[in-house]
Amino acid sequence: MNRKGFTLIEMMIVIAIIAVLAAVALPNMLGARKAAAEKSAMSELKTIGTAAEAYYIREGQYPTNTTTFFNDLVSKDLLSDYYANKSGSYTKSGYQISVNSTDEDDYTLTAKPTSEKKGNKCYRVTTGGVLYQADYTNGSCGSFSEI
Repeated sequence: MNRKGFTLIEMMIVIAIIAVLAAVALPNMLGARKAAAEKSAMSELKTIGTAAEAYYIREGQYPTNTTTFFNDLVSKDLLSDYYANKSGSYTKSGYQISVNSTDEDDYTLTAKPTSEKKGNKCYRVTTGGVLYQADYTNGSCGSFSEI
């Protein structure tokens, strides 16, 4: 007798193997997404911090308006047009990037996850391009420490 196809038992074994592999791989994939979002936020802050430092070298002061901070850097060709009209904050890769304070002598930028599913860390860049991080729990950032 020549049979074609699979028996029910063979199909169930294959499905069980696929389910076990998915159960092992899925948490690792989610952790990798979170780590990638955190790295993206750090990179974003470093880019903006470097542009702010270049602005300071050119102009002798930092941009002084939190609402137009990004536009001021774009207008001096220090950031790409992507940052134009961000009005002091925007969301990228699950992180809210915002200008917290600025005056002619200093600035503070923060990257905060939009939810705990997006990231476990908050990041901050201050005058001089110094990068800090803090744990993100219960919707708020803990105390920042230099990286």
